[in-house]
Amino acid sequence: MLHLLRCIYQLLNWRSALSPTSLPDPVDFDYTVNTESSLYVPQMMTQAAAAQELMSDIVCCCTNSCDECVCCSNEQPCTEACGCKGSNAGESLCRILFTQLATVESEGSEEV
Repeated sequence: MLHLLRCIYQLLNWRSALSPTSLPDPVDFDYTVNTESSLYVPQMMTQAAAAQELMSDIVCCCTNSCDECVCCSNEQPCTEACGCKGSNAGESLCRILFTQLATVESEGSEEV
């Protein structure tokens, strides 16, 4: 919600660029005023990015090699958010096919 409010404020700012209209107060769009610099600062989110139930379905908690993990059962590669970290500098720590394929594809796209 905070990001959406800031997007709306930015759109208002762009729309008023060519016309002499006054902008609403940024504080109404979840900015705060930094006391030291007197600049507007975006207010950061204080809640979790997603519910724990959702996160446990999209990232694994494997610490070494993934043989039977959530990512594999969902047919998706492990990522940096997973316990195994997916791949490390092109060297795959994860044994599941989806991660290995994603690593090969990303290496091929870097050469282009």
